[in-house]
Parts: sequence; structure tokens; C-alpha cells
Amino acid sequence: MNNLHRVKLGSFFTQSIAGEWGSEPAGIDDVIVYRAADFSKDCKLNVTEGALRSVPKSKLRNRKLNRNDILVEKSGGSPTQPVGRAVIYKPESDEQVATCSNFLQRLVVDEEYSPEFVYYLMLGLYQANATLPYQQQTTGIYNLKLEEYLQTEVDTYVDRNLQEKVADILSTIDNQIDSTQALIDKYTAIKQGMMADLFSRGIDPETKALRPTFEEAPELYHKTPLGMLPKEWDAYDIEDISDVIDPNPSHRNPIYRADGFAFISTVEFIEGDSVKTNTSRRVAESIVLEQERRCAFNENSIVFSRKGTIGETRFVPTSCRFALLDSLCVLNPKNVDVTYFYHSLRSPSLKTQINQMVMGQALPQVSIGRVRELLIPMPNDATEQRLIGQRIGGIAELLNSELLHLRKLQAQKAGLMQDLLTGKVHVPV
Repeated sequence: MNNLHRVKLGSFFTQSIAGEWGSEPAGIDDVIVYRAADFSKDCKLNVTEGALRSVPKSKLRNRKLNRNDILVEKSGGSPTQPVGRAVIYKPESDEQVATCSNFLQRLVVDEEYSPEFVYYLMLGLYQANATLPYQQQTTGIYNLKLEEYLQTEVDTYVDRNLQEKVADILSTIDNQIDSTQALIDKYTAIKQGMMADLFSRGIDPETKALRPTFEEAPELYHKTPLGMLPKEWDAYDIEDISDVIDPNPSHRNPIYRADGFAFISTVEFIEGDSVKTNTSRRVAESIVLEQERRCAFNENSIVFSRKGTIGETRFVPTSCRFALLDSLCVLNPKNVDVTYFYHSLRSPSLKTQINQMVMGQALPQVSIGRVRELLIPMPNDATEQRLIGQRIGGIAELLNSELLHLRKLQAQKAGLMQDLLTGKVHVPV
């Protein structure tokens, strides 16, 4: 702890300058202006974004961004996202001329300190809700009392060498996170393209290749309620190939209890195909028993969201006993390849049907009866179903593996920030 000092957050900066939004671009004095909308959800600046605006040279003089400036959001936010996010400016080229909008503040880091360390320090404070006491709401907009926030006292490192060691550790894991996210984006794009092809063209069971498109070989297709599909395919109601079960027909409000069983809603749907079962909401075993009897859960059972974000799907958890919120229904597949059916519930045609059903609804939802009427494009040949399921399942497995790796890296980063920035784990001198 000897290397830690109690200092005011504002002591790391030599300048604090308000941004400038400027006016519509006119071909003269046009520069890139960054907004809070250009902040990613993990508090990084999307430097390739920004708005082109006209800012007079007189106003730009003190507002032109330099590499390693810190940008702080002082107006914006929402009930679920407090104001006060901070990012560090690292342009692709130092030749770029840019500033920030009037909803942001430019903070110039003193040369005595590491800009990356200061950025991570402010990120850690934000994630610990340190900006909340300085947040105020006016006319629907959340504002940060920035000058008061900068008076916040923190126990941290002020020696630049120690700061740089901490920043190097955190930036290394940040680079791993970025690389993993790039793989996720790549696999997501591949999966989306694959699903668009496989659920409209399918796979020829003999050649194991995609069929030609309708435009290339119209004689291979026929008209169905879902449009042109291969002749070996039909459009099936979900209830034709799955039991559709309401786990909560009485729709009673459950009584939560600390020692109960997991109570699952879409809040527990983790990105990918996972379900978080260590939820804080727990219910009595009587509710679990009633749902187990009604739903006949098995390893192929699928939960399907019919309220809010409709069409979200997950296989039921097998690691514990649980109960489901009434925003979910249960699908037990029958006479269909389970992997094919699971991914068909995310097909473009199903999303289109759901969007048409909920159009104009303030709170989107579909009844159990409407879920049963949703149409699934499906080959009649079980071999083709299996081949399609295997192909989509393969890329989905890669994607889910990277998503799991990303969550581990993010948890590791959060732990390291907490330990390193506050001196809980000492940085070697």
C-alpha cells in the first residue's frame, strides 16, 4: 500500500474543455465530431464513426483532440446506463482533425501520468457507479456534475512507471477481448449468411451441396405459404412438429424465496445458447413440480420467448431444477431433427412472421395459440434435416465457444481492474 496515494481525480488533468457541436457541414472547416453514440458499450471510442460537422477554426483551437485525450460523457445516459462514461482517444492517424460534441468534455492528461492508466481508472470508477452521486436529471436528460465528480478522492498510483505497468496488463487483456470479439463478429456473419441459404435452398442429400437458387433453377422449387421452397420441403405449423406448452396457465405471481429453485426469464438468457441459473430470483418447489408435470422437460426441450424480445430460444438447463416465467413457453420437438428445429426457430422467415404478428403493439407479445401457428420451413427428408442441423450447429458451436471465452476475459479484466487500480494486488516496482 506504500505506493498508493490519495488524490483528487481532477489532479490527473491539465485542461478540461467543453466540446462543440458546430453546424451542418459546408465543405469549409468540416471536422469529425464524436458523440456519446460513438462510445461502445464497453467504453471504447469507435474512431471510424463520428459526425461530419462544420466547426470554425476559432472554436476548434482549444477543442481539437490529441492522441490520448480522455472524453467524458457529461449529458446523456439513461435509467439503465448512468451518465459519465469515459473513453480514450486513439485515432488511426495523428493527421485526423476531430473534436467532441457539447455533450462531452475533453480532458487533457498531465504528462506526469499515463493516459491509459487514467482511462482505466475512470472506467473502473464508472463501473463501480462512482458517477451516480453526481448525476442529475433535467427535462429527460441525465447530466453529470463533472467539476464536482473530478473532486472525487481516490487511492491509487501516481508514479508513472507503476501506472504504465498496470495499463500494460489491462491493455493486454483488452487486446485479447478485441481479438475475440472480432472472431465473434466473423462467425456471426457466417452463421447469418449460412442460415439465409440453408433455410431457403437446403442441401441436396445426394451431393451434400446447396441447391441452386430459385432464380438459377426454378423447376426445383414450389410455392408455399412461406414463398418458394424446394419441392422436397413444406411449411409446417410449429404444433405439427412440436408440443407447445404453457408452463404457467394460471399466470399466478410467484412468491420468491431465498432458498428456492431458479426462476428463469429472458433476463437469464446469456448471449449464445446458454442460460444463467444462478439467478437471485428463487421460487418454491411446488411451482417447479407443477411445471415439470405439465411440461415433461427433457434434454431436447426448448424454451421460447413469447413476450418482449419474441423468438429468443434456449435449450432448457440440465444442470438444475427450475421454473419458467410466463413470458416463456416450452417446445418439445417430435418427428423432427432437434438441432434443425432449434435453429429453424431463429430462421429469417420465422422472424418475419413474428414481426408481422406484433406490428403496432406497444408491448410485443404473442399468445400460445399464435406460437402454434408459426410456420417452419422444413425438408421432409430426415437426412436433409440432419445435414442442415450439423452445418449450422458446427458454426454455432464455434460462436458459442468464443462467446464463453469472451465472458471469461471480461470477468478477468473486471477482477484485474479492481485489484490493480486500487492496490489490492501490488504492482512490482
